[in-house]
Amino acid sequence: MTKRMILDFSKRPLLLAPMADVTNPAFRMLCHEKGADFTFTEMINAAGFLNGDSFAMDRGISYDQKPYGIQIVGPSADSICEAAVGLEEKLRPAVIDINMGCPSPKILKDKCGAYLLNDTSVPPAIIAKLSENLKTPVTAKIRLYRETERTVALAKSLEDAGAAWISVHARTAAQGYSGKANWNAVEQIKENVSIPVILNGDIFTPQDLKQAIETGCDGFMIGRGAIGNPGIFEHMKKALSSDFEESETKDEAAFQEEFRQRILDFKRYCFLLETYNLYAHVNIKSHAQWFTKGLQHSKDMRLEIASLQKETRLRHLNDEEIAESRRVLAGQIVDVLEKYFEKIGK
Repeated sequence: MTKRMILDFSKRPLLLAPMADVTNPAFRMLCHEKGADFTFTEMINAAGFLNGDSFAMDRGISYDQKPYGIQIVGPSADSICEAAVGLEEKLRPAVIDINMGCPSPKILKDKCGAYLLNDTSVPPAIIAKLSENLKTPVTAKIRLYRETERTVALAKSLEDAGAAWISVHARTAAQGYSGKANWNAVEQIKENVSIPVILNGDIFTPQDLKQAIETGCDGFMIGRGAIGNPGIFEHMKKALSSDFEESETKDEAAFQEEFRQRILDFKRYCFLLETYNLYAHVNIKSHAQWFTKGLQHSKDMRLEIASLQKETRLRHLNDEEIAESRRVLAGQIVDVLEKYFEKIGK
């Protein structure tokens, strides 16, 4: 079955990585607005979806008209395929991605994520089954084995099974997010397959991206660098479209502009949460603290935000009451951010 490729890889697209508790519909929409070429949902548990978990649908839905991918996590080809067929029918994503790299102990305990890499025959079997049963292109997100040759062989098997592309987090599952990403291993994967290869891991700055492009990979996935900083996509693209060279140090005006833009982005995020009735599903206090990362007075801001209304009392509220509580909290957080912004302007 011929399946339409929805990304122009000749333009080296920038993708937002799927991240639990981060890539909700509002955050994905904001990243699209800021220049992300493609985004992925949080991972959706196949069993949860099949058991009617409404949260699975809430994670998978999209409110803008941009193509996006749904990532599924599950322990077997059968369960993943059944969930994928249902999600394809209900939500019509542009891509369905299979999580084969999450190193979370809970996910590994459930024999999902990176656990699937323990038996090299399982990942291609999953991709083959989905490719046969879906109209939507199927992709895989994997991690490295310690032996590069083994990872290359896995990538080839996924290509043969029908994967439209492969996203590679350039660390082993045992590394988690520690150590340095091994881009050389991903470069060798790219040299040995004909489908697009997306590089993920340690892309935080325009300089990182420029070096990543030298691997020859077809696209670049940004994860932790986008948390609380959706403007990273806009910044990366601006840097790559000119002779821009980012200075090692920032002057006061640059710090102020970054701070101002981060506040505007947070306000926009809150607007989207409100517009699409998502406050009840997002811990706005934690998300707000991410938006302070790297800013002047970030520690003081985080402490002050943490001192605001406590989440523990929300246990006894229904969704509507939780949403209202977090809506009020968001306003208080904006006041904190603006107070510290005024400090750096004096």
